[in-house]
Amino acid sequence: ENIKRRNKMNLLLSSCLICLSTTSALAPNSWQKRLDKALLDIDGARTAQSRIRLLQRATKDPKFKYDLQRSFNAIRSKGFGKGHPKMIEALWPEGTIAREDIEGIQSLIKTLPERFEELRESDTNLLNVIQSTSNGLSEPQTVIKNAAEMALDERERYVTIAQNAFRKNPKEVDILKSKKLDTITNMDKNVTVSIEQYDDFTTVSVDLSSSEDFTLKTMGEGLAKISSYVLGYNEDEQVSEMTAPFVMEGSKMFIRQPGNMYGCQPKDSSIQIEERTAETYAMLEFPGICTNAEIDRKKELLKDTINEQKKYVLTDDTNMVVLQYNAPATLPWRRKNQIGFPVKLVVEETGETTDEKENDDDDSSTEEIAVEQTEPVAKEEDKKDEEEDKKADQEIAAELTESAAEEETKDSGEEITAEQTEPVVAEEEDKKEEDKKADETKDDGES
Repeated sequence: ENIKRRNKMNLLLSSCLICLSTTSALAPNSWQKRLDKALLDIDGARTAQSRIRLLQRATKDPKFKYDLQRSFNAIRSKGFGKGHPKMIEALWPEGTIAREDIEGIQSLIKTLPERFEELRESDTNLLNVIQSTSNGLSEPQTVIKNAAEMALDERERYVTIAQNAFRKNPKEVDILKSKKLDTITNMDKNVTVSIEQYDDFTTVSVDLSSSEDFTLKTMGEGLAKISSYVLGYNEDEQVSEMTAPFVMEGSKMFIRQPGNMYGCQPKDSSIQIEERTAETYAMLEFPGICTNAEIDRKKELLKDTINEQKKYVLTDDTNMVVLQYNAPATLPWRRKNQIGFPVKLVVEETGETTDEKENDDDDSSTEEIAVEQTEPVAKEEDKKDEEEDKKADQEIAAELTESAAEEETKDSGEEITAEQTEPVVAEEEDKKEEDKKADETKDDGES
């Protein structure tokens, strides 16, 4: 009995340790977070001494040794093939920079060979890509000069912007805002899709040489033209900063127009200023670089995830948008990308989309006729139910009345019996009293 209790206690303690280790992995003072700040986070500490202290605290954490032992046991018992997911979860759980870097590097293992294959098939090299990109710049000397002057005027801020090369989410950059409405999760595919609402905004756009082509040459030319407009090549010679993300949709690339450039007309006729209306998109985030093959994979994954649930429906499965948030010099495994399709919420009661519900005028008249035809039947059924309820109430009332009458009869009978027996009882009591007095008189005479 003692052995059983001891085994149960050990099992409970082990479970508690595992839960504590997993929960604390996302806490700011966990050893994983401290290791992130010491080694991987550009904003983790200001000085080298601070990073060393964070590293020391991480390695002295009791859970550090425990998590290491867990990971080694997983590899030893199941082998690297089956055990490495548990090892990664123990050492680099969700929410750590290390985990994001691992996933980004895993993506690059696929996409880097694809990128080189794209260059080989198009008979271009990196030098040709750089040359075509520079050709896209209008008045390159003026553009470069304006960019350098902005950097010198705000040195500290532009140091932060330069450090965005090491960040997934760039700082000091005007980013397109959206409102998160919902989240769709597919546990089997380990996919999380975000439903995002984008409001109206003005774009700076350019037509690309080919549709849905994510090669370096195509993207470089479009980005260079938009950059020229933002950095001064416009009718007002207004200089601003690039906003993020830059978006590709079909054969068009665009960014949100900077706030201080409203009304600035482009000098380059290939640049258009356009308005986009509010729309809701299902967005799938992924790291790494955007190759044609990678976009195809994510596109199918996103479509399957949307089609396998019933809350949202694709409104146009050909209208794909791809958002890229980072500057070209960003570490490739820390690049943040999103792919999206427009969606509509499905009305749960009817299975219709919100648009279909609004456009039901033609069908509503038919429904009204059907309702009118069924109204007499419904009324007759209601009347029948009402009569049955009334009859049942009457039966219950009758039973209650009968029961009350029986009780009343019983009570009155008892009262009559009591009245009839009262004289008899009184006569008997008088006789007893007389007998008692006679006995007392007799006793006195004998004495």
